[in-house]
Amino acid sequence: MKLTVVVPVHDDAAGLARLLHSLDLALRGTDILTRVVVVDDGSPAPLDRALPQGALPNLPLTWRRNARPMGAGQARNIGLDEAESSHVLFLDADDTVTPELGTLLRQLQGLAFDFALFAHDDSRRLAQGETGPDEMLDRALWADLAPGPDPVALTQAQARRICRISNYPWNKVWRHDFLRQNAIRYTEIALHNDIEPHWAGFIEARQILCSDRRCVIHHVARGRDQLTNRRGAERLCVIRALEAVIARLLAPSAAAPERACCIGPFLEFTFRLLDWVDGLLDDPAASAELKSRARYLLRHLALNAPPKLAGAVEDAFATEPGLALRFLHWAGSKQGLAPASAQ
Repeated sequence: MKLTVVVPVHDDAAGLARLLHSLDLALRGTDILTRVVVVDDGSPAPLDRALPQGALPNLPLTWRRNARPMGAGQARNIGLDEAESSHVLFLDADDTVTPELGTLLRQLQGLAFDFALFAHDDSRRLAQGETGPDEMLDRALWADLAPGPDPVALTQAQARRICRISNYPWNKVWRHDFLRQNAIRYTEIALHNDIEPHWAGFIEARQILCSDRRCVIHHVARGRDQLTNRRGAERLCVIRALEAVIARLLAPSAAAPERACCIGPFLEFTFRLLDWVDGLLDDPAASAELKSRARYLLRHLALNAPPKLAGAVEDAFATEPGLALRFLHWAGSKQGLAPASAQ
């Protein structure tokens, strides 16, 4: 295994230095890491000049810079295009890695997988003396799966369950050829750009490994979580991310049973996300536009779902309480996956 780490960053020299230092410590003495591609996404002053020269001699750094901010999705794709290694890991400047990452990467050597999923800690929980992600659902999903520290292959049923975790970019080691062969990239939008690769990975993967080693700490500075606090029309770009996943689900290769099994979890995630975004919006016009676009998107799915995918949706309606009603709420129709105008 040879690994490229891709780091998008905007105007956070201190966070970047902290991340790179932790990466250097975690992987020191191994030959797994071949390149760290740092993509400076239009910081006011170039970040490569802000870091002390020679402070991290063991890291093979490559710098790329956007002249103006283009968003984390585009920055990650720039880094992905630079990668020439067998595997890729995406990290953010507000992450640090733990020694568990080095252990996991050594365990993954020689194993066949499309991506390997691992656990993480959140700085807010660590400050309270607790571990694991901040989201209660994520903690419940990990507890239910209980994979153990050694990477194990997930069954289809296990993958269908754990895919509901938050779509973070920093919790997966990807096989590079898997990303290329399935054209998996980050949606180049201001927000929600990590939804598409998360779900594309679970839709397309044939071999997923999982370990509960907490390899990353995500650091959240209270009062600085600007992306979460955005409440304007820019939130509507979430529809583009969902469109990309639905287009993949509707593709001919996605009609196979192992692909269609993701539709129930994806719809549950979609309705939960739409509820959350709608609750954030402080402009009634933006809220109305969100509902209109979501209705169009779900009716597009209804009209174009091949039989196996439609059957998987009906199965999900039958087995997941409340899912059909939530489809009805957001799409205006559920019967037979047909839009209201066709009934």
